[in-house]
Amino acid sequence: MYSSSVGHTVCAKSNCYHFFAKQILVMQRTKSNVSRSNALQRSLSYKIHPSARSNVFESSSLACPNPSKNTSIATALENSCTISGIEQDLSQAIAKLKENDWNIALRGLAEIVEICRVTDSDFVYPHMTSINQRIIDLLKSPRSHVCRTTCQATGHLFEYVKDTRRPEFDEIVDTLLCRTADSNKFIRRDANLALDCMVTHISTLHAVRAICAKGPEHKNFLVRSAAARLIVCAAVIAGPHAILNPNYSDYTRRRIILNMVKFLNDKTYETRKFGQRLYRLLSIDKMFDFYLKRYLERDAVQKIKLCVKMDNVKKL
Repeated sequence: MYSSSVGHTVCAKSNCYHFFAKQILVMQRTKSNVSRSNALQRSLSYKIHPSARSNVFESSSLACPNPSKNTSIATALENSCTISGIEQDLSQAIAKLKENDWNIALRGLAEIVEICRVTDSDFVYPHMTSINQRIIDLLKSPRSHVCRTTCQATGHLFEYVKDTRRPEFDEIVDTLLCRTADSNKFIRRDANLALDCMVTHISTLHAVRAICAKGPEHKNFLVRSAAARLIVCAAVIAGPHAILNPNYSDYTRRRIILNMVKFLNDKTYETRKFGQRLYRLLSIDKMFDFYLKRYLERDAVQKIKLCVKMDNVKKL
Protein backbone atom coordinates (compact mmCIF):
# COMPACT_ATOMS: atom_id res chain seq x y z
CA MET A 1 0.00 0.00 0.00
CA TYR A 2 2.85 2.35 0.87
CA SER A 3 4.60 1.74 -2.45
CA SER A 4 1.40 2.36 -4.43
CA SER A 5 0.83 5.70 -2.68
CA VAL A 6 4.40 6.69 -3.42
CA GLY A 7 3.87 5.76 -7.06
CA HIS A 8 0.73 7.91 -7.29
CA THR A 9 2.64 10.81 -5.71
CA VAL A 10 5.50 10.50 -8.21
CA CYS A 11 3.06 10.36 -11.14
CA ALA A 12 1.23 13.42 -9.86
CA LYS A 13 4.50 15.33 -9.50
CA SER A 14 5.63 14.34 -13.00
CA ASN A 15 2.29 15.44 -14.49
CA CYS A 16 2.58 18.73 -12.64
CA TYR A 17 6.09 19.25 -14.00
CA HIS A 18 4.93 18.53 -17.53
CA PHE A 19 2.04 20.96 -17.15
CA PHE A 20 4.26 23.81 -15.93
CA ALA A 21 6.84 23.06 -18.62
CA LYS A 22 4.17 23.40 -21.31
CA GLN A 23 2.96 26.68 -19.80
CA ILE A 24 6.50 28.09 -19.75
CA LEU A 25 7.01 27.05 -23.39
CA VAL A 26 3.77 28.78 -24.44
CA MET A 27 4.77 31.94 -22.58
CA GLN A 28 8.18 31.96 -24.28
CA ARG A 29 6.65 31.54 -27.72
CA THR A 30 4.16 34.34 -27.06
CA LYS A 31 6.94 36.61 -25.86
CA SER A 32 9.05 35.89 -28.95
CA ASN A 33 6.11 36.58 -31.27
CA VAL A 34 5.42 39.90 -29.57
CA SER A 35 9.07 40.91 -29.84
CA ARG A 36 9.10 40.02 -33.54
CA SER A 37 5.98 42.05 -34.27
CA ASN A 38 7.37 45.00 -32.33
CA ALA A 39 10.62 44.77 -34.28
CA LEU A 40 8.71 45.47 -37.49
CA GLN A 41 7.68 48.91 -36.29
CA ARG A 42 9.96 51.55 -37.82
CA SER A 43 10.94 54.57 -35.76
CA LEU A 44 9.24 57.56 -37.42
CA SER A 45 9.19 61.14 -36.26
CA TYR A 46 5.41 60.88 -35.91
CA LYS A 47 4.49 57.82 -33.85
CA ILE A 48 1.43 55.82 -34.77
CA HIS A 49 -1.10 55.70 -32.00
CA PRO A 50 -1.63 52.15 -30.59
CA SER A 51 -5.32 52.32 -31.45
CA ALA A 52 -4.50 53.02 -35.08
CA ARG A 53 -1.88 50.34 -35.64
CA SER A 54 -2.17 48.55 -38.95
CA ASN A 55 -3.16 44.91 -39.25
CA VAL A 56 -0.38 44.39 -41.77
CA PHE A 57 2.00 43.28 -39.03
CA GLU A 58 -0.47 40.68 -37.77
CA SER A 59 -0.80 38.97 -41.15
CA SER A 60 2.16 36.67 -40.43
CA SER A 61 0.20 34.97 -37.65
CA LEU A 62 -2.33 33.38 -40.01
CA ALA A 63 -3.11 29.84 -38.89
CA CYS A 64 -2.33 26.92 -41.15
CA PRO A 65 -4.43 23.82 -40.45
CA ASN A 66 -1.76 21.30 -41.40
CA PRO A 67 1.71 22.68 -42.14
CA SER A 68 3.12 19.31 -43.19
CA LYS A 69 0.50 18.77 -45.94
CA ASN A 70 -0.81 21.00 -48.70
CA THR A 71 1.95 23.57 -48.13
CA SER A 72 1.44 25.33 -51.45
CA ILE A 73 -2.31 25.72 -50.88
CA ALA A 74 -1.75 27.09 -47.38
CA THR A 75 0.87 29.52 -48.67
CA ALA A 76 -1.44 30.75 -51.44
CA LEU A 77 -4.28 31.23 -48.95
CA GLU A 78 -2.00 33.13 -46.59
CA ASN A 79 -0.76 35.39 -49.40
CA SER A 80 -4.31 36.15 -50.53
CA CYS A 81 -5.34 37.01 -46.97
CA THR A 82 -2.25 39.21 -46.58
CA ILE A 83 -2.94 41.09 -49.83
CA SER A 84 -6.54 41.77 -48.90
CA GLY A 85 -5.45 42.97 -45.45
CA ILE A 86 -2.83 45.29 -46.92
CA GLU A 87 -5.32 46.82 -49.37
CA GLN A 88 -7.81 47.40 -46.57
CA ASP A 89 -5.17 49.02 -44.34
CA LEU A 90 -3.96 51.16 -47.22
CA SER A 91 -7.46 52.44 -48.01
CA GLN A 92 -7.98 53.29 -44.34
CA ALA A 93 -4.64 55.12 -44.19
CA ILE A 94 -5.46 57.14 -47.33
CA ALA A 95 -8.83 58.06 -45.84
CA LYS A 96 -7.05 59.36 -42.74
CA LEU A 97 -4.57 61.27 -44.90
CA LYS A 98 -7.42 63.15 -46.61
CA GLU A 99 -8.90 64.31 -43.29
CA ASN A 100 -8.86 68.03 -42.57
CA ASP A 101 -7.52 67.41 -39.06
CA TRP A 102 -3.73 67.56 -39.46
CA ASN A 103 -3.21 65.15 -36.54
CA ILE A 104 -5.25 62.43 -38.26
CA ALA A 105 -3.66 63.27 -41.62
CA LEU A 106 -0.13 62.80 -40.26
CA ARG A 107 -1.17 59.53 -38.66
CA GLY A 108 -2.44 58.31 -42.02
CA LEU A 109 0.77 59.46 -43.73
CA ALA A 110 2.87 57.57 -41.19
CA GLU A 111 0.83 54.43 -41.81
CA ILE A 112 1.27 54.78 -45.58
CA VAL A 113 5.04 55.04 -45.15
CA GLU A 114 5.03 51.97 -42.93
CA ILE A 115 2.97 49.99 -45.45
CA CYS A 116 5.39 51.01 -48.22
CA ARG A 117 8.30 49.80 -46.12
CA VAL A 118 6.99 46.30 -45.38
CA THR A 119 5.19 45.57 -48.67
CA ASP A 120 5.80 45.84 -52.39
CA SER A 121 5.44 49.29 -53.92
CA ASP A 122 2.97 47.93 -56.50
CA PHE A 123 0.23 48.10 -53.86
CA VAL A 124 0.75 51.82 -53.24
CA TYR A 125 1.81 53.05 -56.69
CA PRO A 126 -1.73 53.35 -58.17
CA HIS A 127 -2.72 55.61 -55.23
CA MET A 128 0.39 57.83 -55.29
CA THR A 129 -1.22 60.62 -57.31
CA SER A 130 -3.80 61.37 -54.63
CA ILE A 131 -1.19 60.82 -51.89
CA ASN A 132 1.24 63.27 -53.51
CA GLN A 133 -1.47 65.89 -53.94
CA ARG A 134 -2.19 65.75 -50.23
CA ILE A 135 1.55 65.80 -49.44
CA ILE A 136 1.90 69.05 -51.38
CA ASP A 137 -0.78 70.65 -49.18
CA LEU A 138 0.91 69.41 -46.00
CA LEU A 139 4.33 70.67 -47.14
CA LYS A 140 2.84 74.15 -47.50
CA SER A 141 1.32 74.05 -44.02
CA PRO A 142 2.29 76.95 -41.72
CA ARG A 143 2.66 74.49 -38.82
CA SER A 144 6.30 73.56 -38.38
CA HIS A 145 5.47 70.12 -36.97
CA VAL A 146 3.28 69.26 -39.95
CA CYS A 147 5.86 70.47 -42.45
CA ARG A 148 8.78 68.65 -40.80
CA THR A 149 6.91 65.37 -40.50
CA THR A 150 5.78 65.58 -44.13
CA CYS A 151 9.34 66.29 -45.29
CA GLN A 152 10.59 63.19 -43.52
CA ALA A 153 7.76 61.04 -44.86
CA THR A 154 8.37 62.35 -48.38
CA GLY A 155 11.99 61.26 -48.19
CA HIS A 156 10.89 57.75 -47.25
CA LEU A 157 8.38 57.66 -50.13
CA PHE A 158 11.13 58.70 -52.56
CA GLU A 159 13.09 55.71 -51.31
CA TYR A 160 10.30 53.11 -51.25
CA VAL A 161 7.96 54.02 -54.14
CA LYS A 162 10.10 56.16 -56.51
CA ASP A 163 7.08 57.80 -58.14
CA THR A 164 8.20 60.44 -60.69
CA ARG A 165 4.90 61.15 -62.42
CA ARG A 166 4.24 64.75 -63.29
CA PRO A 167 3.13 67.30 -62.27
CA GLU A 168 2.98 66.11 -58.64
CA PHE A 169 6.63 65.00 -58.47
CA ASP A 170 7.95 68.29 -59.89
CA GLU A 171 5.76 70.31 -57.54
CA ILE A 172 6.92 68.31 -54.50
CA VAL A 173 10.56 68.91 -55.43
CA ASP A 174 9.91 72.61 -56.04
CA THR A 175 8.12 72.95 -52.68
CA LEU A 176 10.98 71.18 -50.89
CA LEU A 177 13.48 73.51 -52.57
CA CYS A 178 11.48 76.51 -51.33
CA ARG A 179 11.50 75.00 -47.84
CA THR A 180 15.33 74.92 -47.90
CA ALA A 181 15.11 78.71 -47.46
CA ASP A 182 12.59 78.58 -44.60
CA SER A 183 13.15 80.72 -41.52
CA ASN A 184 12.99 77.59 -39.34
CA LYS A 185 16.37 75.84 -39.39
CA PHE A 186 14.81 72.46 -38.59
CA ILE A 187 12.51 72.71 -41.60
CA ARG A 188 15.50 73.66 -43.76
CA ARG A 189 17.39 70.59 -42.55
CA ASP A 190 14.47 68.20 -43.10
CA ALA A 191 13.79 69.61 -46.57
CA ASN A 192 17.44 69.15 -47.56
CA LEU A 193 17.43 65.59 -46.24
CA ALA A 194 14.28 64.78 -48.23
CA LEU A 195 15.91 66.17 -51.37
CA ASP A 196 19.01 64.10 -50.65
CA CYS A 197 16.80 60.99 -50.59
CA MET A 198 15.26 62.08 -53.88
CA VAL A 199 18.63 62.46 -55.63
CA THR A 200 19.90 59.20 -54.15
CA HIS A 201 16.94 56.97 -55.06
CA ILE A 202 15.43 58.68 -58.13
CA SER A 203 17.05 58.38 -61.54
CA THR A 204 19.30 61.27 -62.61
CA LEU A 205 17.06 62.07 -65.58
CA HIS A 206 14.01 62.85 -63.42
CA ALA A 207 16.00 64.38 -60.55
CA VAL A 208 17.84 66.88 -62.75
CA ARG A 209 14.66 67.78 -64.63
CA ALA A 210 12.77 68.58 -61.42
CA ILE A 211 15.64 70.48 -59.77
CA CYS A 212 16.47 72.59 -62.82
CA ALA A 213 12.86 73.63 -63.40
CA LYS A 214 12.98 76.57 -60.94
CA GLY A 215 15.89 75.97 -58.55
CA PRO A 216 18.88 77.53 -60.37
CA GLU A 217 16.98 80.77 -61.16
CA HIS A 218 15.27 81.21 -57.80
CA LYS A 219 15.48 84.62 -56.15
CA ASN A 220 16.64 83.22 -52.81
CA PHE A 221 20.34 82.32 -52.69
CA LEU A 222 19.68 79.41 -50.29
CA VAL A 223 17.46 77.74 -52.88
CA ARG A 224 20.03 78.30 -55.62
CA SER A 225 22.76 76.88 -53.40
CA ALA A 226 20.64 73.82 -52.57
CA ALA A 227 19.90 73.28 -56.26
CA ALA A 228 23.61 73.50 -57.12
CA ARG A 229 24.52 71.04 -54.38
CA LEU A 230 21.88 68.57 -55.57
CA ILE A 231 23.06 68.80 -59.19
CA VAL A 232 26.59 68.02 -58.02
CA CYS A 233 25.30 65.03 -56.05
CA ALA A 234 23.34 63.77 -59.06
CA ALA A 235 26.42 64.12 -61.27
CA VAL A 236 28.57 62.24 -58.76
CA ILE A 237 26.03 59.40 -58.53
CA ALA A 238 25.64 59.10 -62.31
CA GLY A 239 29.36 59.62 -62.98
CA PRO A 240 30.98 62.09 -65.40
CA HIS A 241 31.77 59.40 -67.98
CA ALA A 242 28.11 58.33 -68.07
CA ILE A 243 26.81 61.90 -68.36
CA LEU A 244 29.21 62.81 -71.18
CA ASN A 245 28.65 59.56 -73.01
CA PRO A 246 27.09 60.18 -76.47
CA ASN A 247 24.40 57.60 -75.70
CA TYR A 248 23.29 59.47 -72.57
CA SER A 249 20.24 61.75 -72.49
CA ASP A 250 21.12 64.95 -74.33
CA TYR A 251 18.42 66.84 -72.42
CA THR A 252 19.91 65.96 -69.04
CA ARG A 253 23.48 66.65 -70.17
CA ARG A 254 22.50 70.03 -71.59
CA ARG A 255 20.65 70.99 -68.38
CA ILE A 256 23.66 70.08 -66.24
CA ILE A 257 26.19 72.02 -68.31
CA LEU A 258 24.03 75.12 -68.84
CA ASN A 259 23.16 75.34 -65.14
CA MET A 260 26.82 74.81 -64.27
CA VAL A 261 27.48 78.10 -66.09
CA LYS A 262 24.77 79.81 -64.04
CA PHE A 263 26.27 78.49 -60.81
CA LEU A 264 29.76 79.71 -61.78
CA ASN A 265 28.40 83.22 -62.42
CA ASP A 266 26.21 83.35 -59.30
CA LYS A 267 26.50 86.23 -56.83
CA THR A 268 26.97 84.06 -53.75
CA TYR A 269 30.24 82.29 -53.02
CA GLU A 270 28.64 79.02 -51.88
CA THR A 271 26.74 78.58 -55.15
CA ARG A 272 29.90 79.39 -57.16
CA LYS A 273 31.77 76.83 -55.09
CA PHE A 274 29.33 74.07 -56.11
CA GLY A 275 29.62 75.26 -59.72
CA GLN A 276 33.40 74.86 -59.54
CA ARG A 277 33.02 71.37 -58.09
CA LEU A 278 30.73 70.43 -60.95
CA TYR A 279 33.21 71.87 -63.47
CA ARG A 280 36.13 69.93 -61.99
CA LEU A 281 34.04 66.75 -61.89
CA LEU A 282 32.96 66.93 -65.53
CA SER A 283 36.32 68.13 -66.86
CA ILE A 284 37.81 64.72 -66.03
CA ASP A 285 36.17 63.24 -69.11
CA LYS A 286 37.74 63.91 -72.51
CA MET A 287 34.34 64.74 -74.06
CA PHE A 288 33.77 67.68 -71.72
CA ASP A 289 35.31 70.33 -74.00
CA PHE A 290 33.36 68.99 -76.97
CA TYR A 291 29.99 69.37 -75.27
CA LEU A 292 31.01 72.67 -73.67
CA LYS A 293 31.66 74.13 -77.13
CA ARG A 294 28.52 72.49 -78.46
CA TYR A 295 26.14 74.05 -75.92
CA LEU A 296 27.88 77.40 -75.41
CA GLU A 297 29.34 80.13 -77.58
CA ARG A 298 33.07 80.60 -77.86
CA ASP A 299 33.14 83.76 -75.75
CA ALA A 300 31.17 82.08 -72.97
CA VAL A 301 33.56 79.10 -72.95
CA GLN A 302 36.61 81.34 -72.67
CA LYS A 303 34.99 83.36 -69.91
CA ILE A 304 34.17 80.22 -67.90
CA LYS A 305 37.70 78.84 -68.19
CA LEU A 306 39.12 82.21 -67.17
CA CYS A 307 36.84 82.35 -64.11
CA VAL A 308 37.87 78.85 -63.05
CA LYS A 309 41.58 79.72 -63.44
CA MET A 310 41.15 82.92 -61.40
CA ASP A 311 39.44 81.00 -58.60
CA ASN A 312 42.25 78.44 -58.57
CA VAL A 313 44.85 81.24 -58.35
CA LYS A 314 42.97 82.81 -55.41
CA LYS A 315 43.05 79.49 -53.57
CA LEU A 316 46.80 79.27 -54.05
